[in-house]
Amino acid sequence: MNIVAQAPALSVNNVFSNNYNIYTIPANDVLHIDGLSTNSRLSVYSISGKELMNVEAVNSIALLSISDLAQGVYFLKISAEGNAKIFKFIKE
Repeated sequence: MNIVAQAPALSVNNVFSNNYNIYTIPANDVLHIDGLSTNSRLSVYSISGKELMNVEAVNSIALLSISDLAQGVYFLKISAEGNAKIFKFIKE
């Protein structure tokens, strides 16, 4: 199941040449993210804007555990090289 969404909202600079692939691994416990730049920063925010996770990706592929999150809508922010892109996802 793909949960990728383009996000021109939230007043974030969306000048990225990278194409990200974001999808869940069964049971919606893990987000699989590929196409990352080295040293990308991954942040997860609640719908109210509270930062819930903040990790640094060291490879072009990251597995981000979302098993501790309650069901609901969240935002994944990928930051690298002074730019950021935001994706919305739903934890079921």
